[in-house]
Amino acid sequence: FDTYYTSKDTIATRPLPVGYHMETLSRFDPELRSLWRIEPSWQNANHSIVRAWQSMTGRAVYAPNGEIVAYALLTPATGDVPQLAVASGHRRMGLATALLAHHKGHANAPNLRVANVESAYEPFSFFATQAGLLPGPKQYEMLLRW
Repeated sequence: FDTYYTSKDTIATRPLPVGYHMETLSRFDPELRSLWRIEPSWQNANHSIVRAWQSMTGRAVYAPNGEIVAYALLTPATGDVPQLAVASGHRRMGLATALLAHHKGHANAPNLRVANVESAYEPFSFFATQAGLLPGPKQYEMLLRW
């Protein structure tokens, strides 16, 4: 897995495309998984998010038709972003960058960090480079199979 981080000061504020808008998620909806192209590690999987939701905040981006097309979750105390997803047809429009820019104002840590991203998942590594996220230490997932 890869880890990425950035100082909150380096995240540029970006407006959303015309017709798109952002709202706070009042609760976590596991159906947001429909935006995923890869499964998160167990630390960032939905069952972990549901257990820790009271310590998180989330924002979603809605397309002009009212459909959620992107979202990001944040743990304000640490600056960790456990889930960030953008629907395939809405990528490279600045939605993920706009979500991170919003979250930087709510993080109590000096950096935002996205951890446990599959190293082979090229769309995220491309986004990270474009958004100015710096690579951090590599991680490995250890699974116990019965």
